[in-house]
Amino acid sequence: MGMIAGPSPAAAGLDPGTLPVTATDGGIDASHVTVVRLGMPRPSAPQPLVVGPPRVEPDRTSYDGIVDGFGQFLLGEWPEKVSSAEMLRTKGAEEARAVAQWLADSPRRDRFGGLLGAGGFRATGFFRTEQRDGRWWLITPEGNAFFSIGMDVIALAGETYVDGREFMFRDLPAPDGELAAHWSKRDDRGGLWPQRDRSFDHGRAFNFYTANLERKFGPDWRERWREETAQRLEAWGFNTIGNWSEPDLWAMHRLPYTVPLWLEGGFWWGGKPDPFDPRFAAAVDEMARNAAARFRRDPWLVGYFVDNELSWGRGWSTDPREHYALAINTLALGPESSAKSDFVAQSSKLIAYRSASHRPGAFRSPRGMNCAARVSPCRRRAPTILR
Repeated sequence: MGMIAGPSPAAAGLDPGTLPVTATDGGIDASHVTVVRLGMPRPSAPQPLVVGPPRVEPDRTSYDGIVDGFGQFLLGEWPEKVSSAEMLRTKGAEEARAVAQWLADSPRRDRFGGLLGAGGFRATGFFRTEQRDGRWWLITPEGNAFFSIGMDVIALAGETYVDGREFMFRDLPAPDGELAAHWSKRDDRGGLWPQRDRSFDHGRAFNFYTANLERKFGPDWRERWREETAQRLEAWGFNTIGNWSEPDLWAMHRLPYTVPLWLEGGFWWGGKPDPFDPRFAAAVDEMARNAAARFRRDPWLVGYFVDNELSWGRGWSTDPREHYALAINTLALGPESSAKSDFVAQSSKLIAYRSASHRPGAFRSPRGMNCAARVSPCRRRAPTILR
């Protein structure tokens, strides 16, 4: 997603150890600030905090022109920092020679990256798993043990939003110039939760990564990027194309790959599907059928990823609102929610059982949160019409 934060505090002219506020929801009027709370999530050991008087930086001049024409931090210096398109091409040629040597020195494996002489499993023509002597193995189509070492998101994405912070970029390529194809208009305001409320999340964007690839390779940069990427991965010891990577890399059949699957349908709430919705099971079946129709005959496919990093609440928190976030947010949904209806129905049965076995209203969660007040009205009406 390109540049989403500022440079280091030192580069911005701040004293070492200073922690600036880099993102806020709205503006800050210092005259109305009465309390500043500092916290440290899940510290593993006591940590000293030295707090000095807060201050407001007067302007944004520290960020003027900090990004050069290649998308690099202008004020920093390092040996590999690119200074010209010619340097990109020269360094690329040097790397190509090194990659060729690394590939020549690589240990022998089967066509799919399997370890030769490691077990002698049965070859089936597809990746599979097998348990032997209490241990599970991943087996290549040729019947050899496979230790998957992959990298996620091998892709050409990397756009940097420019709208609203043009002053930060020096020597931006012209939107109608030779690198015009690397300009785009995007909108990530409805993206994953870590992206929300970012100051720069929509509008004009420039992809420095793909622009530099065109500077390096010329007009056929996409094809040459794919070839170089496959060689790099093999030379660096990777043997799997991980999740969310370019489908064109899968199609090369140079490395085993994984495929992300996505559920489609109108049964989502928050960032996850509602598994209690009657449409959910049918959508899962359709998703599986579509994937099988496309990939079932491809021996290079290792397997599928389904969803990622679902939020269940903060299990380590002592605050019931965070610890039981999934349950509380489910109960806060409207009457059309299948998850809420099922949750309420099950809770009502449990409360009724507890009430019959003990005194009324005695049902409490393991952490002492009184649940009866939230769901007790469910005993008097059908769950599907709860409001």
